[in-house]
Amino acid sequence: MRFLIVTPLYWPDSSGATRLLQGYAEGLAAKGHTVEVWTTEAAENRALYFASAARVSVRQTMHGGVGIRRFRLWHPAHKAQSFGKAFRLPMPGSGYAFDEPHVTSLGLLRAAFLWRGRFDMVLAGYLPFTAFIYAGSLVAKRHGIPLAVLPLLHLGEPSDHTLLASFGRPLQRRVLHMADILLANTDVEVAALRQWGIEPRRVAVVGAGIDPSTLQDGVAHRFRRQYGLRHPIVFQVSTQTHDKGSHHLVEAMKQVWATGTEAHLILVGRVLPDFDEYFSQQPREVLERVVCTGHLGEQAKADLLAAGDVMVMLSRAESFGISYLEAWWYGKPVVGSYAGSLPALIWDGVDGFLVPFADVHMLAETLVRLLTRPDLRVHMGEAGRSKARSSFLWPQRLDRLERALYTVDGRKR
Repeated sequence: MRFLIVTPLYWPDSSGATRLLQGYAEGLAAKGHTVEVWTTEAAENRALYFASAARVSVRQTMHGGVGIRRFRLWHPAHKAQSFGKAFRLPMPGSGYAFDEPHVTSLGLLRAAFLWRGRFDMVLAGYLPFTAFIYAGSLVAKRHGIPLAVLPLLHLGEPSDHTLLASFGRPLQRRVLHMADILLANTDVEVAALRQWGIEPRRVAVVGAGIDPSTLQDGVAHRFRRQYGLRHPIVFQVSTQTHDKGSHHLVEAMKQVWATGTEAHLILVGRVLPDFDEYFSQQPREVLERVVCTGHLGEQAKADLLAAGDVMVMLSRAESFGISYLEAWWYGKPVVGSYAGSLPALIWDGVDGFLVPFADVHMLAETLVRLLTRPDLRVHMGEAGRSKARSSFLWPQRLDRLERALYTVDGRKR
């Protein structure tokens, strides 16, 4: 089959959403399908919003067996006013194309409207970026082919629907109804979509997986030697920002250290301004115990996974969380939050612990328990490793994806 994937971000960005779509794209290509990705010039999430952020200059290329075509982002002066005027234009689709969060590509929309080539199916994602789902729907509708949509809902905390509200404005809910099939990560996401009037029979649970070939051969002593680490390691692999729980993890580690429990904290990933400002104000005794590495290459990340003892990501902005799977592959227990789809992924008390988002005291108690109980870490880590191997390898997830797409293709035709 010939697949078109439409997405605001793609490789070389390394966010969770990009890694998921890249896994789908390269996995389908490896199975013999022809896959083309239409995306933007953004090299990272910031470039979707700021013209000064890193961009990719090459407009067409191949990577991982996938053809990539990049389009310019629209960054007008006085952005809010310009998008507001465009939103109100009396033309079909203007609402979807110029909806908040004010990210769109005029060139990509034009290509979607004028495309005369041939695909068998379109896969578009993801919320809150309605313009790209709408562009995918244009190609699908004009050529009478199925449209699959990857929503990637961030459901937030059970008692706080603020985050989900930014994914659930009327146009965002409506654009999902254009899909022939929706690809969810967990049953929790299926339940949320059902509340929006989308019947479960139109949703397939696919989710993410891990590729062991990219995680092999981690060398623990190499990572410890590089950073001069002698004590157990608590680590987080994500964007460092409030909604990922970065601030709360540092505050919890202060309480851990106050008990006399020795441990290093390693923070991996891009640091956003809110965390950078917070972290720069920490006292010297905290800064000396925390290492912010920025982005790590695959080998260095494998070394960290081998060296680390507890993986923490107390995120409330998570549709899945591939980082938990990678930690499990190396037999490490994980700590996540009671938010989004994480309770469907992490089995509390079995392969990790769940803690309410921002509950610094409970997180600190959980970390002390894990850091002082090597036997518990091993037991939970092995449970996680078993789950990752039995249920979350990419071949298994790609088989699910293929079955879902073949089913809707059969119905459409």
